[in-house]
Amino acid sequence: MSCIRYLNRVNESMVVRCFFFTCVVALLTMSSASSEPLRIDTIRVAPFGFVTDDGTSTGFLYELSNRLAEEAGLSSTNQIVPFATMLNRLKEGNSDVSLFFRSATNDPLVVPVSSLLSLTNVIRGRKGSTFDSLDSLHGKTVARVRGARYAEAFNQDAAISKRDSQNYRESIQLLREHRVDAVILPDIGFLYTIKRLGYPLEEFGEPFILNSDELWIQYSKVSADADRIAALKAAAEGLLQDGSVQMLLKKYVAE
Repeated sequence: MSCIRYLNRVNESMVVRCFFFTCVVALLTMSSASSEPLRIDTIRVAPFGFVTDDGTSTGFLYELSNRLAEEAGLSSTNQIVPFATMLNRLKEGNSDVSLFFRSATNDPLVVPVSSLLSLTNVIRGRKGSTFDSLDSLHGKTVARVRGARYAEAFNQDAAISKRDSQNYRESIQLLREHRVDAVILPDIGFLYTIKRLGYPLEEFGEPFILNSDELWIQYSKVSADADRIAALKAAAEGLLQDGSVQMLLKKYVAE
C-alpha cells in the first residue's frame, strides 16, 4: 500500500508540475503576443495613404491609424499597400488593422471595431456628361480602384462595365484619355487628386452622389485580440470627441 501511495504522490506531483508549466507557457505566449507591434496596413491611394518624393509615408488614413495606435497605447508598424493587397493580408492574418469601408464581401474577413466618419462616394464623367442613376450608366465603363467596393448595387449591376485601376490617379487619367466613361471614388479623393494633377474641375461633369459610407477601423479575424480591439475602440471615441479626426481630414482636404 505504501508503494501505491508513493506512486499516487508521484503522479499528483507530475500533474501539478505539468499544469504549472502549461500556465507559464501560456502566460509567456500571451505576454509575447501583447508586446508585438500592432501591424497596420494603409490603402495606397492619395490622400489616404501615399509616399512623397522624398520617401516619406503620409496621408489621412496613414496619420489617423498611427494616432489611433498611439492613443490606444500600442506600438505599431504601418505599411502603405494596394487595396487588394491590404485585403489579402487581413485575410491571411499578415496584418492586424486597416481603415476602410465595410461591405458584404469584406465583412467575413474582419472584426468591425469602430466607425470614424462618413465619406461621400460619387460617380463623375467628363464635362457635358450627366449621370443621375445607375440606369444612366448602363452600357458605360466605369473605372474603380481594384478591390474597392463602394455600393453593392453598383457592384452587382452587370449592365455597367467595370475597369480596375491601381489608384484614383489612374482612374482619372483613364477618364481624361476617353478609355472609360466615368470614375467611382470618394469625393474627397477625386477633389484632392485633380488638384494635385493640376486638372481644373471644369473638365469634369457634375457628381452623381452614389451614397455616404462609413469609414471603419477593421481588425483581422485571424489575429483578433479582445484587449487591443477595446483599446482601439476607446481611442477612436476619444479622437472623435475632441475633434481630432475632423481636423486631420481638413488638413488633407484643404491642401
